[in-house]
Amino acid sequence: EKGPSFADRFLNFRSEIWSMNNQDLFLRNYDAKFKVMKKLLMKGLQQHNIKYYEGVTLTAIDDLFEDFKYNKGNPFDPSDSIFTAVYQMLHIMIFHTKAKRESTQFQKLQLYDKLVISRLSNSGPYILLDICPWLRYFNLQIYKDIVEIVDVGKDLFHGWKENVYNGNIKEGLFKELLDQLENDPDNLTEDNI
Repeated sequence: EKGPSFADRFLNFRSEIWSMNNQDLFLRNYDAKFKVMKKLLMKGLQQHNIKYYEGVTLTAIDDLFEDFKYNKGNPFDPSDSIFTAVYQMLHIMIFHTKAKRESTQFQKLQLYDKLVISRLSNSGPYILLDICPWLRYFNLQIYKDIVEIVDVGKDLFHGWKENVYNGNIKEGLFKELLDQLENDPDNLTEDNI
């Protein structure tokens, strides 16, 4: 009964920039458009049953174990291997294709992930923008760094969109959302996706 009262997301200045003023599904406040977007997301995810997603997950975990075996018990930084495994799971769910580690899109996504983690965390110089948002008017590098996250994200989006239009991505959640964007632009925008 009180769900909508407590469903909104806490946002700071940086996350408002990153989410293009709270337009995406993950940071959007609970409203009628959020409900429409959530239904679209669920429809896209329900294209396959749970067994499909279990298989996708197990394949990515097997690849992760292969990376661990490759290092033969020697110390190594597993962050890239873990990132790859998680991204593979998400990529197959969203695009119904396996991501190629050597692809430009994969490299851009790794950069995007590192930028988000380093620049949107609650420590470091970037927190100054949350405390004093007016600092953006001084053309400071910390503000330019936050805007760079948005630029890299938009570049990723347009690369994936191009892959759909070129026929490289023929099904999946992302294609479903793009189809919905064309059919019902009143309920969905590129910023929402």
